[in-house]
Amino acid sequence: HGYHPAAVVLSMAQEMMEQCDIAHTLAVVEKLSESYPAHVLVQSLRLRCHLFAGHFGKARELAQLPERTLEQAPPFERRSFIEAVAESLNLFGWVNELFDFVRDRIERDPPHWSLYDRAASSARTASREKEYAALIAAIPPDARDSAEALAVFCRWHVDENRTEEALRLLEKIRSLSATLFLEAQLYVRLYSRDQDQIDAALEACDACGISLLGPAVAYAIHTYYYNCSSDRLRNCMAKLEPFCSSASKHTHFWQTYLRCLVALGEEARAEEIYRTLPSGLANGAVLGPFKMFFDAVHGHHDKARKGWTKYIRATRHLCVNAPSSYPRTVQLRYTESSGDVLLFVTLVNAMDYLTWFLHHYRALGVDHFFIIDNGSTDGSFERLCEEADVSVFSNCESFARSAFGVLWVNHLMQRFGVGHWCFHVDSDEAFVFPDYLGNRSLRELLSYCDERGFCSVPAIEVDMYPEHLEASASTDPFKSSCYFDVDYVTIPSELSPYVMIQGGIRQRLTGLALSMQKSPLVRVAPDVRYVECNHCTTHLPVADLSGALLHYKFVGDIKRRIEGAISRAEHFAGAISYRRLGSVIGLNGWGESLLSRHSRLYDGPQALKSHGLINSSPLWDAYRTHHREKAPIDAEMN
Repeated sequence: HGYHPAAVVLSMAQEMMEQCDIAHTLAVVEKLSESYPAHVLVQSLRLRCHLFAGHFGKARELAQLPERTLEQAPPFERRSFIEAVAESLNLFGWVNELFDFVRDRIERDPPHWSLYDRAASSARTASREKEYAALIAAIPPDARDSAEALAVFCRWHVDENRTEEALRLLEKIRSLSATLFLEAQLYVRLYSRDQDQIDAALEACDACGISLLGPAVAYAIHTYYYNCSSDRLRNCMAKLEPFCSSASKHTHFWQTYLRCLVALGEEARAEEIYRTLPSGLANGAVLGPFKMFFDAVHGHHDKARKGWTKYIRATRHLCVNAPSSYPRTVQLRYTESSGDVLLFVTLVNAMDYLTWFLHHYRALGVDHFFIIDNGSTDGSFERLCEEADVSVFSNCESFARSAFGVLWVNHLMQRFGVGHWCFHVDSDEAFVFPDYLGNRSLRELLSYCDERGFCSVPAIEVDMYPEHLEASASTDPFKSSCYFDVDYVTIPSELSPYVMIQGGIRQRLTGLALSMQKSPLVRVAPDVRYVECNHCTTHLPVADLSGALLHYKFVGDIKRRIEGAISRAEHFAGAISYRRLGSVIGLNGWGESLLSRHSRLYDGPQALKSHGLINSSPLWDAYRTHHREKAPIDAEMN
């Protein structure tokens, strides 16, 4: 008894929790809390126990410790509690609240180095990179040359595509801290994408006796997104498996481990492991989607859909909770009619695309367009207002802070799209599907999906490009952009449409992992939401065939568009993909050939099908044959 519990008791409770004995740990910690209600470290353990037990309401209550109590606690205890609160916000999925909290704590209690990684990741997710940059700039002058500060600066420069500056800081860290140097070196090497250097950096961490949990997770994440062959994924599993017992509450460890299992087709083993995890971890924001994935695998579609509805509400997901207003109605020209196919898109300064875009989707069978203008200054807005089949909306607020337009599109889809098949695409994307171009119509595709109970048609985003960028300034730049790459890799994923696709010329040029799987065509119901742009939706039964979005990023004045995107900084991670693309093309020369050994000439969807980028199905083929044979009979009867 007394103010401080025996150190051995706290160590025992901590060890019990690390071994995932949550129920017994909670009993011990509750007794400690009765005896030492003002002891911040005890309250920290109590918060963590309730968090991992899945008592989220109680955890939120415990996180509200009076500020005076925190101020009076020793620095180690105070920071332990603060990290527990940050961990709870991360499990809840409240990214804006997490960034606000860690920013406030760093400003109140500098330097709190362990919070910078959380600040960086939450800022990136919530598109608050400028605020994180201000946080970096506010690091106290007397701490800026410490190994911890240099490591924070180094990672920030890597994330901002300033590799040379990161390498300069890396050399400074070397003489100050072997551990921070080796961890920062691995981070830099992961960004460079040189597999030999990455392997060497990980081996150096191991050889120096550094705890490999963090480095192993970083290594596995990189492999999952950049080199996801079966052999590589199994190699990652071998590196992760030694930590299965000691990483019991490491959310990103389990997310990566389960993702690797799913990618390798071992869904049953992944589910078995998932069911053994602490309730709070399994039902938190990071791992929660696996629960709905396993429901979908077992064909429990209603359960998966309800699970997603609950998930996006509980996590305050940006797809429905982004800090932005809804679009303002400028011109509503739609009169609803049963069976209409609708299209929703957000755009800015898209004059290079409008004529081509509207023509393609009108010919495809779209009945009406709902277009959100994000502040165009090139005449796009005025042009759209002249189109009879276009309803125009406007929102000039930050595109990034609207979850990259997802909040806006979800709002309009729920307002106008319920009960309809709806496209959600970008203004530089053209949807095609097996047997498109004369043989099969969009209406037949949608009729097939309705008969089979499919509510989503997945697609691969295929980057189209010319041999030389100058060619895109020709009379018809869309015809000159006639090449595509065949090096795309597809693996199973826990997120709808339940695949992850990587590859293409932009990944080849920039070295960045880009999500090339999309869900551009869905039957909208009251519970349907896009979760991440048009890459991912809440659960929907996915069709057994796939289409493609031909992505014409390289038409028109690409140099101007890259510069504009960099200046606006409204795309993911401060438009890093545009910054990398601009710097790489500028370095190689704008007149250099874009062709590689992966390049192929596009002459229709059959070219994509022959290379395995889109697929048909026996049922779709049979459905097509049936209708081809039926048409002449109907004609004779008439």
